[in-house]
Amino acid sequence: MRISVFKTLTAAAVLAFSTPSAAQVPRPRGEIALNLGVGFTMAQGAAIQRQAWTAGLLAGTAIENALALSKRPALFLGAWYTNFFSGALGIQAGFGYLKSPLEARADFSRGLAGVPTLRLASSPDPSEVTAVPLFAALAAGWRGERTGIVLIAGPAVILHSLLAETRAGTLLPGGAGPAAYGVTASLPDQTWVAFGGILGAALDLTIGPRTALTFDARYVFSPAKKFAWSFSPETAVGLDDPAAQAAFDAAAADMAAAGTSRMTINPSFLQLSMGIKLRLDSF
Repeated sequence: MRISVFKTLTAAAVLAFSTPSAAQVPRPRGEIALNLGVGFTMAQGAAIQRQAWTAGLLAGTAIENALALSKRPALFLGAWYTNFFSGALGIQAGFGYLKSPLEARADFSRGLAGVPTLRLASSPDPSEVTAVPLFAALAAGWRGERTGIVLIAGPAVILHSLLAETRAGTLLPGGAGPAAYGVTASLPDQTWVAFGGILGAALDLTIGPRTALTFDARYVFSPAKKFAWSFSPETAVGLDDPAAQAAFDAAAADMAAAGTSRMTINPSFLQLSMGIKLRLDSF
């Protein structure tokens, strides 16, 4: 009798653990997600350009340009594949793409009583920062009958580019004495590779046997980097008199660059997106 009861309890336990309940649907081995959303770059910065003349036709004059970059949200694209190799644990690998417009500007001050600071408009040429993260992260996932959650964290390699340009002010000698002119301050097109990390979470809503809507949030960390504004020789246009022109030569451009502090940019970004997830039994 005891042996019969023991066999019955053992069989029931085996059946209970071998048959998944509605809340314990076996997790597919692979998932492919295609996402579209909004990225919020952290790329903004400020620099100061100061010049003071102690000799020549500009002796006793000084200027200051407060150079700044402001961030704007932009379209984010991403795709990644997750392979769960051991229950709820796995690896997620993928990439993203974010090109964020930036507003570059300069607040020009001549240091003269009664002369207000002049905010100079951005150059017509676009200012932008681009981030393309490539990552392979650890993933942890839990899936119910209708919903699922995936958490990821891991290293990333980020491909970056930066381009910025704005008008700035300077003083050049004129027939009636020193006059204010507009010149171009720029961060020339630069590309670099950074080593950072990624941290994120996704909520999945099942809409079919192998498909789900996925809502994703992740932060891509990339180390801050310093940049130097540059000035190039050009024909400067008057700020007080737009019809006036003067030569902004190589010596003046070098002097302007030497008086400009470096700008620190944080190219990290936050991404909020949604998309379609395809669930695979194996890959």
